[in-house]
Amino acid sequence: LGSLGFSATSSNLTFVPNANIVFGGSGTARTVTVTPVTGQSGTATITLTVTDEGALTATSSFTVTVLNTAPVVAIAIPDQAGVYGNAFSHQLPANTFTDSDADDTLTTTVSTLPAGITFNATTRTFSGTPTAPSAATVTVTATDRFGLTVSDAFVLTIAKAPLTVTADARTKVYGAPNPALTATIT
Repeated sequence: LGSLGFSATSSNLTFVPNANIVFGGSGTARTVTVTPVTGQSGTATITLTVTDEGALTATSSFTVTVLNTAPVVAIAIPDQAGVYGNAFSHQLPANTFTDSDADDTLTTTVSTLPAGITFNATTRTFSGTPTAPSAATVTVTATDRFGLTVSDAFVLTIAKAPLTVTADARTKVYGAPNPALTATIT
């Protein structure tokens, strides 16, 4: 075997830069290692060119594809309940949503919160003091860095605060004027 020259080009330099195509081996036992950029998904056509001492060339192409998988709901979010005027707090478990892609970071957003309730995405916590009775379907969405999403919904019911009226005991002697009635409302 004479001296051979090897070169390679990628059709998608963002996904597989030419520098990430490395030749190895010797003689008839040659290898090519293609390393996509970490955290990227996509497709690239890799074209290999071999040139001999007489400047004759041969080319061959193949496709490299890395797929991104969407996050999934690992733990369904159960319905929650609170009471109007009382503090409410609920923290989602850290693994409510998962993604099988290595090093994939998920961001979490919510929609349709009852008045007075907020969501802290960093701590995954719903908190606040509800300002009105309601029943809201809250949708929680996890998004990976490539924009793939998964959602789970739960009902957050804010009940009316219990109202208790206690009348103070009064007595009236027959024929006497009615005593003033008083009560305590809680």
